[in-house]
Amino acid sequence: MRLFVGLDVSSFDMKVCFLNGEGEKLDSFSVSNDLPGAQVLKER
Repeated sequence: MRLFVGLDVSSFDMKVCFLNGEGEKLDSFSVSNDLPGAQVLKER
């Protein structure tokens, strides 16, 4: 299964989107652009 990950990084937060190989959205969420936000991203 192919997995594509998109990140939109700004000073305050990161928007994350996961797509499968067919381009269907699997998940999307935002995290803060700091160490706690990076930990949340790693856990998901």
